[in-house]
Amino acid sequence: MKTLKILRFILQITLFFLILAIPVYLIGTIVIVWDIEHEIKSFELFNTIYETNNNKLFLSLVLFLYFLTFAANVFGIYLLLKSLNFFYKMDFFNKIVIRNFKTMGLLFLVSYLTVEVLRIIKFDSITFFDNNQISAFANSLQNPINGFIIGLFFLILSKVFQLAKQQKEE
Repeated sequence: MKTLKILRFILQITLFFLILAIPVYLIGTIVIVWDIEHEIKSFELFNTIYETNNNKLFLSLVLFLYFLTFAANVFGIYLLLKSLNFFYKMDFFNKIVIRNFKTMGLLFLVSYLTVEVLRIIKFDSITFFDNNQISAFANSLQNPINGFIIGLFFLILSKVFQLAKQQKEE
């Protein structure tokens, strides 16, 4: 149980800062979209350079998808923390835990796949951020907690807990 307490504490601190980052990230995204022609001069897609002025809507959608993947991952971590609270109470096979695991798996999996698809678009530069900030952000989205394996792991855990709950009830 000591490990569970440590994990809960780490997740609480992490979640606190991630929740604070959501409005900052949203404001940054809105600022970039508001003046997108100035912020992103051009981008590369399938080895072809495109000017932003002809593709404002497309780029705005891409930027908001990045924001949504970030927010989805924060929500997934929130669900993990909520599930750990059930574990702390020794209520392992609660329907909410099973649903949370399934939701986390889907969130992490879809977020990871979305970011992987969006990686084909290479921004020339964004004046609101320097290239190091963009690289750091892209790397944070590729963090294993948001990855394909973790998403599948939570989906499997959901199924295992569901089966264990059924066996326990029999």
